[in-house]
Amino acid sequence: MKENRFDAVLVHGYWLSQGKDKLGRDRPVIPSLRARLGVRAAVLMYQEGLVKNIVLAGGHIWGGDYPSSAELMAKDAVGRYHVPAESVFIGGDAISTDEEVKIFLDLAKKNNWSNLLDIASSTHFWTIPGLYEKRCTEITFLSFQQVINERDNPKMRRLVDRLDHSKYEVVYKLYQAAIRAVLILDPDYRLLGRWTTHYRRGKTHSTPWPISLFFPAIDKYSLK
Repeated sequence: MKENRFDAVLVHGYWLSQGKDKLGRDRPVIPSLRARLGVRAAVLMYQEGLVKNIVLAGGHIWGGDYPSSAELMAKDAVGRYHVPAESVFIGGDAISTDEEVKIFLDLAKKNNWSNLLDIASSTHFWTIPGLYEKRCTEITFLSFQQVINERDNPKMRRLVDRLDHSKYEVVYKLYQAAIRAVLILDPDYRLLGRWTTHYRRGKTHSTPWPISLFFPAIDKYSLK
């Protein structure tokens, strides 16, 4: 891994979860495993002095009565990993990846950040680079898998490996492949943005239709 010092990193949000306990009561809302691994990867780089600021732009996927994805991820960064709050930026209210990228670049311009990093799932990078290319922006991409495999402990590396070989990853690859295909016909993300918003706003763990007809949930929600 090239040891650059980045002004800021965007960590992408994914889905949310709110399960039930044994008494049928709602558990706290939490981010998905991919989002939490992304935060952990960004924190590892921050702790090594390779990243100055962490940007989280995931919005209120379930509406205003629930915390945003970025707020929940910031709790991990600040509360769990003790990153100073002034180094964690919660920006905008993005639902789609395209909106996250726009918010990140707007913040970069406002704060004069020039050396930028994007951290996401390796499969997510099937579609993310094009969102920067259409904005004529050069940026570095690192998957949380790469960062964790190079810098984290064996337990976390095994967790990443289990996720990468799980049914959740199979479905996520189909999901990203579908998005990549649609982007050929919808390069401005107009129709795709509405479709993404519709399914991510559903307060459910289910997989988007039509993938849901054949496959299980698209994400996992626990770091256990």
